[in-house]
Amino acid sequence: MRNNTSGGTEQSTTEEYPQSQHHEVPLSTQSAGRMKSYQELVEQYGEDNANYVMEILGNWTQNYTHGLLIDFDFTRHLNLREQVREICRQHGWEYDELEGDMSLLQRLLDGDWDDEDFLVVNPGEIIRATYDERVIDVEGR
Repeated sequence: MRNNTSGGTEQSTTEEYPQSQHHEVPLSTQSAGRMKSYQELVEQYGEDNANYVMEILGNWTQNYTHGLLIDFDFTRHLNLREQVREICRQHGWEYDELEGDMSLLQRLLDGDWDDEDFLVVNPGEIIRATYDERVIDVEGR
């Protein structure tokens, strides 16, 4: 965010760092629904920044061995199964699939908060780590 001349704020579409030779690195390298090529990045931001962006974009994939599609009825029309399989193939990952279940979210929205799945914290109560299967609890319970 940055202040504009009318006293409000506007959302910046680039990060102000890291900078190299005063080129701003884009928050997103997506353009018209596709990933920008290395050459496009070089032309727009210079070789140093293009190398940095490509390195950062590729880093997240190095620590994964599997891709997982969580399949929901309301997303089936998006053909995500083939997209996720292709991503897994490109990275040499194993593909897996789980049936999605919206019941926990539905219970959250409905206020059906049982003690097994939800921790209800009243005003003034403090959450603490339990270091057991509950993970967290309210202090003093």
